[in-house]
Amino acid sequence: MEPPKPVDDIERNVIRDVADPGWHVAHVPPEGETPGWSFTIGLQHTFGHPEIVVFGVPHEVAHDLLNLAGEAIASGRAYEVGPVYLDFLEDYGCVFRDVRAAWFGPFLGLAVWFYRGLDFPVRQLFWPSRDHAYPWDAHASDSLKATQPLLYEADPAAANAEALLATLED
Repeated sequence: MEPPKPVDDIERNVIRDVADPGWHVAHVPPEGETPGWSFTIGLQHTFGHPEIVVFGVPHEVAHDLLNLAGEAIASGRAYEVGPVYLDFLEDYGCVFRDVRAAWFGPFLGLAVWFYRGLDFPVRQLFWPSRDHAYPWDAHASDSLKATQPLLYEADPAAANAEALLATLED
């Protein structure tokens, strides 16, 4: 796939980073009630691995997590749906779930630009609370649920994304 023609510095940075080291990390900063999120662009293009998105951690931490994943993927590692990975947070296991393409537009616009549409896979990296709960667990706190939408779900209510989507419309 030939990368799209960039029209601004942000897009030029994406193209440059995908060329070397093979991926770019994009950040959407938190604003008001909207948690920030970060995602890769280029992992699929360069290594045949799904892109990765993570919500609710400071962008510096997200940058480190996604670059750690990118470096591992560049070395041949694959992150699959299901296993608990201890690669990212000391003493806390992270898991991946596939993201539905319906969520790409609201949350991964720059990746949609790069891939010229929705034909690319994405995995969401989920991190647990201090008590090792994930946002889909019944005992997970409301704040954990609010910061990590379940983008493997199709319905905004089931994905716990209604409030997040509403903040994007403001």
